[in-house]
Amino acid sequence: MGKIYTLKYLPEFFHDIIDFAELCKTYDVEFLLLEKEIEKLLNNFFFNFLNEQGCKRWEDILKISMRETDTLEDRRFRIKSIYFGDTPYTEITMLERLEMLVGKGNVTVSIDVKNYKVTVRLSLSRKNQLAEIIKMIEKMVPLNMIIDVKLLYNTYETLGLYTHDYLGRFTHYALKENVLGG
Repeated sequence: MGKIYTLKYLPEFFHDIIDFAELCKTYDVEFLLLEKEIEKLLNNFFFNFLNEQGCKRWEDILKISMRETDTLEDRRFRIKSIYFGDTPYTEITMLERLEMLVGKGNVTVSIDVKNYKVTVRLSLSRKNQLAEIIKMIEKMVPLNMIIDVKLLYNTYETLGLYTHDYLGRFTHYALKENVLGG
């Protein structure tokens, strides 16, 4: 989006006529508004950029009910998880789908074929999306396999990067359950 200057499209002799200059200023404002609306419309073609209207449309299509506490990001995530939640899956495809939702490096997947167990570990930063991830995985994994989905909580290794003084500000629960930064 940039500055629109419609007066430049008129012949040179119109530029000095005040009525045409003012008319073009009005057009400029309207064209900018139109450009913003077109951008919103185009963004609603992509799950990562859905606005309220786009989310509402996809929620109606997929028969998803929105929760009052949902942020726009939560709604986008739920739509993506349902839309991309079809089978069949290989371990690699499953990991790719999960990484597409939560980001590369925020999830690990391992499958123990002998014991019929699928283990998924999700980054602590994705704690709010755990329930949706579990629903998606339950749709992906065959029913004869055990699903083990857990968060990767902060460990001694993670906490070792911080000073004792900094960590002293938090409770033990907060150290385990919250993403640290600072």
